[in-house]
Amino acid sequence: MVLAPDCPGFGGSDAPERMLSMEELADTVLEALAGAPGTPAGPVDLMGFHSGCLLAVEMARLEPARVRRMAIVDVPYFTAEEQKGRYPRSTAPVRYDGDLASLADAWEFSVARRLDGMPFSRAFGNFVELLRAGERANWGYHATLTYDCAPRFRAVQHETLVVASQYMLKEHTRRAAADIPGALFVERRDVTRAVMEEGAPAIAEEVLAFLD
Repeated sequence: MVLAPDCPGFGGSDAPERMLSMEELADTVLEALAGAPGTPAGPVDLMGFHSGCLLAVEMARLEPARVRRMAIVDVPYFTAEEQKGRYPRSTAPVRYDGDLASLADAWEFSVARRLDGMPFSRAFGNFVELLRAGERANWGYHATLTYDCAPRFRAVQHETLVVASQYMLKEHTRRAAADIPGALFVERRDVTRAVMEEGAPAIAEEVLAFLD
């Protein structure tokens, strides 16, 4: 059984009134996990990508008995200085208005610059999904860029796989793995872009081998 819960304000979930911390996001996902039909009563495995890596670590910290293992991929393991530098631009409000031109950046990101071979229908679906968050689309970055990573990662008690692709966060991911006690670190040199699209089979290979 695989569950992929939304964080508040994304996908089909209701948006919060304000930006939430990583701890608050983890609380909501744990609550959703507890209420999902058919969810195992015992420990579950967590997988996170990018900001989801921090979410998985925080979920395991809040309810360690609920988690068996973690697999995290491309970790935004930023220092406080890096977080401060990235915060203003990353969390800037997205502005949409009655002019179609206001959708241009989202279209460019999701559709116009899609990978060779990606079907238009898939790219268009990504575009629609991006728009669902509305002007709060960047709110999730607040949690990522205010999370005190180092002490949380050093306190991880669970068996953890850390996978690094060649796309942007390789060295940050390596540092994250070094701080997690006993972590298994794997670098995939064949995954250079679109980690969860083009690189998905390679990532799945590592995660399934670890969990099995």
